[in-house]
Amino acid sequence: MKQFDSAPALVERFHKVFEIFCKAEKWRWKLPGNAAETWAVEDGEKLREWADSNRSKLCSLNQTELEELDLFVDTFHGRDGPRSSGKAIITQLKVVMDKLLSLPNVRYVRSLYELVQEQSDLELGGWIVLTTQAIGPVSFFGRLNPWRFFKRWRIRGLLEIMAPEVSDELMKHFLETAQLELTLRRLRSNVDYIFRFIGLPPQDFKHATTEDLIKPAGRFLDALMRVSELADAIGVAPEQKRLFDALRQKRVGAFAIHFSEIDKALVRYDARKNSLSAIDTLEPWFKEGWLAVCRRRVMSNKPTDDIIDPIIEKLPTLPPIRCLGLSHESIRRMFGQCLRRFAYLTNI
Repeated sequence: MKQFDSAPALVERFHKVFEIFCKAEKWRWKLPGNAAETWAVEDGEKLREWADSNRSKLCSLNQTELEELDLFVDTFHGRDGPRSSGKAIITQLKVVMDKLLSLPNVRYVRSLYELVQEQSDLELGGWIVLTTQAIGPVSFFGRLNPWRFFKRWRIRGLLEIMAPEVSDELMKHFLETAQLELTLRRLRSNVDYIFRFIGLPPQDFKHATTEDLIKPAGRFLDALMRVSELADAIGVAPEQKRLFDALRQKRVGAFAIHFSEIDKALVRYDARKNSLSAIDTLEPWFKEGWLAVCRRRVMSNKPTDDIIDPIIEKLPTLPPIRCLGLSHESIRRMFGQCLRRFAYLTNI
């Protein structure tokens, strides 16, 4: 200890400050799980703010949502940091959904549907061009154009197996069905690519209708949107390794246990912070070397009773305190609370 004046007010001030430190250390070491290997939080305020903002959204997830999060979170954020592929997939899927929802509602005719299904992309594209030119509006002299007659003849040859009379209405219906099928083939390919890229099991979209694509693509988009929001929260978590460990359990309640551990760690953080503040107030009476040892013990979640106990035992022998003219027993009563507190600590 440093030498200090024996003025009663100064000694009383030392007594109060030292007792506050003893109380802080008693509280800190009395906390459960307060050991060197326990989760020690460095930035408690940041962790507290993150926990307050994200506790409810993570703890309220049901089993299906937990499995979705576990399956897709790596697309947005991994242990190595954020990833851009997740946002890109959401953008692509939104474009696909917009196109699917904007497709015309073409009346289903089985014979026409089976006919266009038999055509390759190249053949279907050719028939679309030919039919568009064959039934398009023309002038009186345009109707006499032999090329127009030839095109209509070819289309009748394709469609006459469906009906004895191939009218312009049937040609138009064929054109609409063919255009829809060609567009759907591109969208099926897009959906299939996205599903494979994300790691979902292969699905057969070869003959999927508009509704057949909208349902799974819509569900997938909704899941990715939910996971994206949660991944943003995970990406800024102060303790990501522990959070990912809780996530990989894929069990309802795992996040609640994780946040319970956060609460305990924050209590210990507050206790360490309180003890460090109390140590700072001891600077007028104690040397820096002893204070530094106390700070290291506190920061490493270790007890300080073995370095404080000798101080307490020697308090009655200090000259400033003896100068008060009190009896040895009176001095011991004056610091009795400190002595009792650390007697308790040494018996934990």
